[in-house]
Amino acid sequence: MSNEPEWDLSDLYSSIDDPKIEEDFKKLDVLTDDFAKDYKGKISSLTAKELLECVKRVDTTHAIESKIGIYASLVTAKNQQKYASFDKKIMQRLTDIDAKTIFFGLELAKCPKDELEKKMSSEKGLELYRVFLENVVKMQPHLLGEEAEVVLSKKNLTGRAAWVNFFDELETRIKFDYEGKKLSMEEVISLRVSPDRNVREKAAKALYKSWKENLWIFTYITNTISQDNAISDEMRKFPNPIASRNMDNNISDEIVEAMNKAITEAYPRISHRYYQVLRKMLGLDKLKGWDRNAPIQEIEEDLIPYEKAKAMVLESYRKFSPQIADIAEKFFDNNWIDAPVTEGKTAGAFSMPAPIGVHPYVLLNHQGKRHDVATMAHELGHGVHQYLAEQNLKSQLMASTPLTVAETASVFGERLTFESLLEQETNREIRISLLAHKINDMINTVVRQNAFFNFEKELHRSRKVKGEDLEVSEINSIYMKTQKEALGDAFDLDDDYGMEWVYVSHFIHTPYYVYSYAFGECLVNSLYNKYQEAKNKQEFVDNYIEMLKLGGSKNPNDMVKSFGLDLEDPKFWDGGMKAIEQLIDKLEKELAL
Repeated sequence: MSNEPEWDLSDLYSSIDDPKIEEDFKKLDVLTDDFAKDYKGKISSLTAKELLECVKRVDTTHAIESKIGIYASLVTAKNQQKYASFDKKIMQRLTDIDAKTIFFGLELAKCPKDELEKKMSSEKGLELYRVFLENVVKMQPHLLGEEAEVVLSKKNLTGRAAWVNFFDELETRIKFDYEGKKLSMEEVISLRVSPDRNVREKAAKALYKSWKENLWIFTYITNTISQDNAISDEMRKFPNPIASRNMDNNISDEIVEAMNKAITEAYPRISHRYYQVLRKMLGLDKLKGWDRNAPIQEIEEDLIPYEKAKAMVLESYRKFSPQIADIAEKFFDNNWIDAPVTEGKTAGAFSMPAPIGVHPYVLLNHQGKRHDVATMAHELGHGVHQYLAEQNLKSQLMASTPLTVAETASVFGERLTFESLLEQETNREIRISLLAHKINDMINTVVRQNAFFNFEKELHRSRKVKGEDLEVSEINSIYMKTQKEALGDAFDLDDDYGMEWVYVSHFIHTPYYVYSYAFGECLVNSLYNKYQEAKNKQEFVDNYIEMLKLGGSKNPNDMVKSFGLDLEDPKFWDGGMKAIEQLIDKLEKELAL
């Protein structure tokens, strides 16, 4: 791949030495000192109008903090080894600033719900912040005293946050020996989708060799994060390990449990069924772990240059909505995307939410594979979502979406790209390849992430029951068990497959994040069905864009009601499963199985 764009971060700061960073820190010091003088000990007695002014000041401070923090994160993602110390220094200074305003949330949380409701009803401007205010109050039973909260916040830098940074740096430093070449994890993982089974096997074994050499470190980090979660849950009196994540996502424990149960029960008719089709098409008695993402046909696909991938994604977006395509095009035209694989760069892909008044940034590791096109469509969906919410709400507090709906536009963007390519394709073999690739992606998004969720639940439960660190063999065993349940009898997995948990960064960065992918896929399947059924397609598109504009200003269930969807209805999850089954039906028809 060549001529791939790299970020232009000058809309944030010109460099890590930009004097504007220090100027913004000075602004924050003044803003937070003045805020503490004006409001400490007074939050509960504020009138509705005064409360609105108070929250607006919190929002302004949060916007400046986000700008600095996002810049540090982006610079570090570009070169973890070079800028990790810069990121740590920035996080420490932001934590010290946050400590001065911790009282706000603690005092606000003590406000009676009925009084808060009266204030929100009487002051129209507070409606924008309704979800934020209600969420703060919901946290009241789980908050500690101000001194304890400040200590926890500051100690996090040398506790959980330090282990997360260590994990990230470790992943970028480890090199993998593939046929005499020292490759990054991202480069080796991309080889596991090769049509050549020997390449897939060699890539897998290269990963296992280096992971095994560092397995004790990954195990120590994982145990430490698990213990940190358990201590936090105990101190904050959360009823179960997932409760805090669900609260952050504005979703009930019951909805998440219903989703988890529905997907787990659907394994046989989705993933087990597809992998048996894959096994037959590859002519194997059993699949190995390195066959999981194998193309269904042994054909060598042409590399897809960056510009071609860009054209494919924008065309599919434009068919759906010129407005969304125009926003997506801004990312390409203004270097809001960093695409090439470079030394020290974070693996994977993401879209970083927009600081108010700026715009999101997308990170890719484009290598010309078909899944890189899907990844581009996915991350641009995030970017469009974040851009619309920021432009509409002009609020740093409210533009950020809960994880449960954060994957909506991204997965929808993937689906649009897939359907557009499938519609244009007349070659039977390529149609089969497209269908199989999409089904595999959906299984990775729903079944695999659900299996990750089951792994995390069992991991944290087991460590709590044992009361001490789990051994490598115990963690591997839990991972292998949850994977076998998801993959089915088509596979004969080697013991080494049990260590694949080491590279899943969400386990370390944001425990239980993974269920949001499954949530998002099921939601998008239901939304896409509504789009197909809609007599007035433009009305659907308009409603969809309005939903994206809501950011985090509404609860997930309220967001989807305009489409006639109800997340509390168990049948909702069945609809998400059925959409995948229908694609498998279509694939089997193409294959004449």
